[in-house]
Amino acid sequence: MNKKRYLSLFLILLGMLFVIEDAHSQRRGKKKRRTTEKTERKQVDETSWKQNLAYEIGFGNPTFFGGNTSVFNIALKPGIAYKLHDRISVGLALKGDYVWANDPGFGEFTLFDFGVGAFTRFKIVDQFYTRFEYNRTRYQRWVVNPQFNTGEIVDFPFYEPMAGLGYIYSGNNWNFGIEYNFHLNRDLRTTLSRIGEFWFKADYNF
Repeated sequence: MNKKRYLSLFLILLGMLFVIEDAHSQRRGKKKRRTTEKTERKQVDETSWKQNLAYEIGFGNPTFFGGNTSVFNIALKPGIAYKLHDRISVGLALKGDYVWANDPGFGEFTLFDFGVGAFTRFKIVDQFYTRFEYNRTRYQRWVVNPQFNTGEIVDFPFYEPMAGLGYIYSGNNWNFGIEYNFHLNRDLRTTLSRIGEFWFKADYNF
């Protein structure tokens, strides 16, 4: 009788262990599924965010000539943007303009313009777009003092609102084109004696 009682008790305990283990396994399975779902959602969100990033680089003022005064000039303008819509993007950009010159009257000197700013682009059609940007830029110029026949490098810092129009030749991911931006700051146009900037453009995912 005691043996049957012990056997029954053992079987009851064994059954309870199976039930507990089964419940624990189900909880682990649900937790694993929730973790997998969260991971998949995170991967989808990250992929979607990265797919909306666009990159650009502009090349401007390519100049090299000799003679009495030798000059070399190149400008670069890299940027990164986020596409809010297929036709609208906002971003940040840097720009730098390097000039080396050798003048027989004043010798050799270098100038470097540098700016940082924010911009937005709107595609009118697939090939044409408008661009608006606002920069803080420090320009350098060689200023001659005719009274003493000397020159010096002078800094001209400007807040620089601009509006422009661009044309791109659409490829798969990379697009190439041209862009012209008009200076909206009258003081800047007067000081620099120019009305805008011309760029050759290479854009990725725009």
